[in-house]
Amino acid sequence: MDVFLVEHICQSLPLFYVEYLLNYLSEQIHQSAHFAFYLSWIYALLMHHTNNLKPNSTKILSSLCNLEKNLTLKQEHLGKMSVHSISSIGFIRLLRSS
Repeated sequence: MDVFLVEHICQSLPLFYVEYLLNYLSEQIHQSAHFAFYLSWIYALLMHHTNNLKPNSTKILSSLCNLEKNLTLKQEHLGKMSVHSISSIGFIRLLRSS
């Protein structure tokens, strides 16, 4: 999906649906392998609705906390994958050189 289309959809989305979409995106980013896709949706949604969300911050606090938790878990998972990949590349280089 085109990034400009994602931005347009998020910009035209009524505030009523923002919390629901944040919850959905939070769950999807935790479960899905399509991290960049869902991250672009989250970014566009928060960029276009931050000013509208501030007055309702106590109402959507649980959604934002859940989003933060799932992003942190994904970051830790990607970090472990990176370390493992670097170790594997080092091992392959060692095997190739001998």
